[in-house]
Amino acid sequence: ALIMISFGLGTLPVMLLTGAFASRMKIWIQKTAVRSIAASLVIAFGVWTLAPPLGHLASGHSQHDSAMHHG
Repeated sequence: ALIMISFGLGTLPVMLLTGAFASRMKIWIQKTAVRSIAASLVIAFGVWTLAPPLGHLASGHSQHDSAMHHG
């Protein structure tokens, strides 16, 4: 029981701060500019992630082919 009480008292400040932070984030996220920037970042990361594999497909080279030629 003592361990459970200690754990609860140790996590209480973090839980309270998380709630306060979440309420401020809710206000901030409702702004159109913030949502547009976030959406643009998600799209940019998606393109960044897909660009190398799609570049290999477009050039007609696969990893397997280039490994065979270099090794």
